[in-house]
Amino acid sequence: MRGELLFQKQIGKWFGPAEAAELLQQISKPEKTGFVTYVASSSTIVRKELKEAFKGCTNKPLLLLLPCMMGLDQIHRTYYKKMIGLMRHPQCMGFIGGKPNQAMYFMGVQGDNFFALDPHKVQLASSWNAEHVHTNKIRQLNIKQLDPCVTFGFLLNDEQQLNAFYAWMIQYDITCGEKPLFAVRDEPIDMKNISLDDFAL
Repeated sequence: MRGELLFQKQIGKWFGPAEAAELLQQISKPEKTGFVTYVASSSTIVRKELKEAFKGCTNKPLLLLLPCMMGLDQIHRTYYKKMIGLMRHPQCMGFIGGKPNQAMYFMGVQGDNFFALDPHKVQLASSWNAEHVHTNKIRQLNIKQLDPCVTFGFLLNDEQQLNAFYAWMIQYDITCGEKPLFAVRDEPIDMKNISLDDFAL
């Protein structure tokens, strides 16, 4: 119902990875989930906002969701190395994506192939049982088969891990170099003071 209100979509309609991230942020309550959710809108991490988010979640980790658009019809080859690199980061929880009307949760990578679970199979969470969190049905998609719109997730326990994450992204050209995956800013963009000259080529 919340998704219908936020995005004007009927129940049963497909949500893109970026929309799913925004919806998750809207419905997540730290007192219930045990973590705070922050979505990097427009593929931009704002340092000030993240710092404030950590201050508001004492002794709770932060789930950083990074929606990324890496091409038009398929992922551009320029992003292959960066995407695989993100998946190998210690704090990476994987990403949501797949294809339109075929969303999956990708939690592993080997070479150019990504391993995924189907998030649509709902199970009861009333009791802990190892059989409920393991599966023999793991899907595999090559990077060339993926839709270019995905949302990465990172679980950061404190500001020290966040600062290490910033340093790691610079080291591996995630936020710089040719075609960065996303941007990092100190402050949010003040839309009221932007002029057309700021976009001059």
